[in-house]
Amino acid sequence: MSVSADEPAAPQQGAPPPVSRPGLHDSPPDPSPPEPRPGPHDSPLDPLAGLDPLPPIRGGFVGRQWPLLLVLLLGAAGLVVVAAGHFRPGCQLLGASVLCAAVARTVLPPRRVGLLVVRSRPFDVAVMLALGLTIEILAAVIPTPRG
Repeated sequence: MSVSADEPAAPQQGAPPPVSRPGLHDSPPDPSPPEPRPGPHDSPLDPLAGLDPLPPIRGGFVGRQWPLLLVLLLGAAGLVVVAAGHFRPGCQLLGASVLCAAVARTVLPPRRVGLLVVRSRPFDVAVMLALGLTIEILAAVIPTPRG
């Protein structure tokens, strides 16, 4: 049996199948991103298509970041009290501001707590509780400076 140059040779009995290798004549991979999976509101007839299911937080930056601003305000007040010469109450106010951040991170959902979200909720709360309690304990234990 003769094989012409235009026809590929038939595989022989017991021979392994031909291996396809990437080469110069292969087509390049498709650069387009994969199609997104349809969500609950992706129907063209759905009036909520493409909308965030939660309402926007009103109040601009202050409305979105009020927990952080409260913590910063308490911390700044504590620093002012320390600068005025009242070490113990100022440090207690600083510790209270960090504990306030821990409470806000515990109680508020991530969307409302703003920039106080750093890691997971348990990690954030544990770190802020440890830091706040340490500041409070040190403020109570350190002797008052005599002047």
